[in-house]
Amino acid sequence: MRGKSIKLYIMGENYKNLKTAELSNWTGKAYIGQRKHVQTLQGFEELSAPGIYVLISELEDSFQKKIYIGEADEVNKRISDHFKNKDWWSDFVIFISKDANLTKSHVRYLERELYEISKKNQTTIETVNANTPPGSKLPLSDCDDMKDFNENIIFVLSNLGIIDFTKKKVTEIKEDIDQERNKDTIFYLNVPGLSTVNQTTFLRASALY
Repeated sequence: MRGKSIKLYIMGENYKNLKTAELSNWTGKAYIGQRKHVQTLQGFEELSAPGIYVLISELEDSFQKKIYIGEADEVNKRISDHFKNKDWWSDFVIFISKDANLTKSHVRYLERELYEISKKNQTTIETVNANTPPGSKLPLSDCDDMKDFNENIIFVLSNLGIIDFTKKKVTEIKEDIDQERNKDTIFYLNVPGLSTVNQTTFLRASALY
């Protein structure tokens, strides 16, 4: 299996700044950011084009991420609309084509494909779209191109740790979380004058996050 390289560009010195992600030999491009970056998006001309996007929220005390999958003719304006009308999400990822070859039909197809994949994994993803996206009919050659495009979308989202599309059982995910939370470090305090049995006091620093 061949590997892929992800080129990550951070706009500024802060790791929480707006980012772009690209793959070698792929016409797609991702914009990764937070609600505070919505206004900045309006200044990028290439985002005034058809694109697919995901709105994301971390669910408290849960191993799931709440997501909404959408598409738009002018994707930056649609994100701005969601900023005004949907307050539950904290992060977004937008995917466009660098060569402007994505059409309305293409992004509708991608939206449906990504939605169907996310619905197959309810253990790590809670998809909150009110309706199933209608998708679109494309020539066979375009369908193959969009399947490849969608595989790269999932590759970026998964390998940057944004959304886990790996289908798992609930018990497996709980075990993963418990293992992380139970990584305890034990410190020893030697107290002079106490017996050997009582000489060591254990302090636990749980690695909860």
